[in-house]
Amino acid sequence: MLTEAAMLHAKLFREWDGLAEQYRSAVAEISSFDSWKKTFEANSEDGD
Repeated sequence: MLTEAAMLHAKLFREWDGLAEQYRSAVAEISSFDSWKKTFEANSEDGD
């Protein structure tokens, strides 16, 4: 598990700039009221 964790951390370090750019590009959509509403509606028991 230590080896896997180290490999994942190294991958994250290598890809950080690209991941940060993806997040910055998507943050408005990810955090929008409509996006949260869809998430909660899709995961509620009654669909409301």
